[in-house]
Amino acid sequence: MPGAAAGPTLASFGGEFICRGPSEVLSGNNAYAVMVILKFPDRASAKAWYNSPAYQAAIPTRSEGMDSVFILGGE
Repeated sequence: MPGAAAGPTLASFGGEFICRGPSEVLSGNNAYAVMVILKFPDRASAKAWYNSPAYQAAIPTRSEGMDSVFILGGE
C-alpha cells in the first residue's frame, strides 16, 4: 500500500490519513489517478513532517513506485 512507509511517521507530527483512493476530476485536468489526503493540526506540523528525516528517508522508495505532487492547503 502506498504510504506504508509514511504512515508511521505521521503520528509524532499530529498527522493522520483522511482518505486514499481513486480521484475523479469534475473540472480541469489532473494527471493523477489516486489522491491521498493527510490532515495535520497546522501548516507548521505538516511542513515539519514533510521535512523530517524519517519522511525524507521514505522519499526515494516513494519516487521509485509513483510520480507524485504534494500540495499544502489550509491556513
